[in-house]
Amino acid sequence: MAYLDDESGLDELELDFVPAEVKREYDTLPTADYVVDIESIKPSWNEANDVMTLVVKLRVAEGEHERKVVFARHVGKIADPNNEKAAKRLKYGREALGELARAASVPGANLAPAIGQRVIARVKLRPEQNGYPESNEVGSYKPIVKAPAAAKPAAAKAAAPAFMKKAKPAPTPEPEVVDDGDESADD
Repeated sequence: MAYLDDESGLDELELDFVPAEVKREYDTLPTADYVVDIESIKPSWNEANDVMTLVVKLRVAEGEHERKVVFARHVGKIADPNNEKAAKRLKYGREALGELARAASVPGANLAPAIGQRVIARVKLRPEQNGYPESNEVGSYKPIVKAPAAAKPAAAKAAAPAFMKKAKPAPTPEPEVVDDGDESADD
């Protein structure tokens, strides 16, 4: 077996190929509904604003953008309930987290069982603004509705054995008209 070394001539070999397009997992996604897997849900405190945000990591499970990742950030707690801006963000955050729980069929307030579940996420592309590059945000969550199972054709009923069949009732006899020969009865 020959080993590659300086005498192999590989340093003179010219390769003619087009590099494959590399799909990075954090590229932005176009606005659309995506089937996603919930990979993690982690709290993150912003000490400057005294706001706790739940960071939801979602991975696209199907289609052209399969394996790409998008993060959703939903406010879960605020330190100052008098801060109107934070209170509004908290309201929207809790609505989104409730929607996520319902989409993942998770009862109650504990979202841990949602990890690993598959849902539909409405991902929006937010354009570049205020010096920040374009990014994605998750607008809503929906459950995956499975198609109803195809109706099974009705099985043909087998004929019942003769001893199980109900006997048909005897026909009711017509009333018998008796002619007694008395023609005066009709008058």
